[in-house]
Amino acid sequence: MIPLESLPAMQKETPIFVLGSSQRTGSTLLQRLLNSSPQVMIWGEHLAHLSGFLREFEVLRDWGKRHADERKNLLLEGYDIFAPNIMPEEYELVDAARIYIAGIFGLPAAKLGRPIWGFKEVRYGAQMALFLQECFPQARFIHLTRNPVACFLSMKRLEGTPGEWNREWTETAIYNWAGINETFLNQGKKINRFLQVKFEEMIADPSAFMGKLSAFLDIPEQEFEASVFKKRVSWDKPVDQGDRIQDESPAYQLDEKDRALLGDDHLAQIAAQYGYRIEV
Repeated sequence: MIPLESLPAMQKETPIFVLGSSQRTGSTLLQRLLNSSPQVMIWGEHLAHLSGFLREFEVLRDWGKRHADERKNLLLEGYDIFAPNIMPEEYELVDAARIYIAGIFGLPAAKLGRPIWGFKEVRYGAQMALFLQECFPQARFIHLTRNPVACFLSMKRLEGTPGEWNREWTETAIYNWAGINETFLNQGKKINRFLQVKFEEMIADPSAFMGKLSAFLDIPEQEFEASVFKKRVSWDKPVDQGDRIQDESPAYQLDEKDRALLGDDHLAQIAAQYGYRIEV
């Protein structure tokens, strides 16, 4: 259990949150690189659990604001008043959210002797980043994206392999790519410690990227293992990539449904703002 006296220290914690714009953007590669530092523990995807938590938290916060006068009157006049919906202060609700999130991800990391904790998720947009920033003002955020056509082709390959992945998941992920990336275009400037990363740039020059990452996180570059770029890891087996991972997408003939999905005007508009041109 997290003691209440630790709350001021928790505000100064510097978690790292890796927010990918969809599946197949390279978030697992980045997670492996970060976890190669003995200081860092980046937990994995969790089916966007905090999205539900944030929705309910905002309901509670709004309810507290609506009934703030009841709390004020209780403090001024005492208990014998009409105050059926009295709630704690807003900052106390944020403290409780901080305890919850740190309890899930921070404490287990500390038990492993890794003081810098965080997670990677491919289902959160800028709204979640701003909430996490409210809970942890010193947090660092890495937004990772990739050419949506390359993401699509990689996911289409998954549809033909054993496992749960199917066409519906592919289509959802592509819609998420546009939606998530759009939120960072609109609200990214509100995030205080924010690093925008493209998968293509990350693997094109791993050394340069590691230097940039080191400066952003204030973690010595030598703590990171460049060897992660030489191995492509999947759920079945690792694949040795030789010199380094290449941005290779499997060759597929696009059918009519593929072209309709990738030819969406909104997707093309968002992709263009990240420097990607969709040709289908």
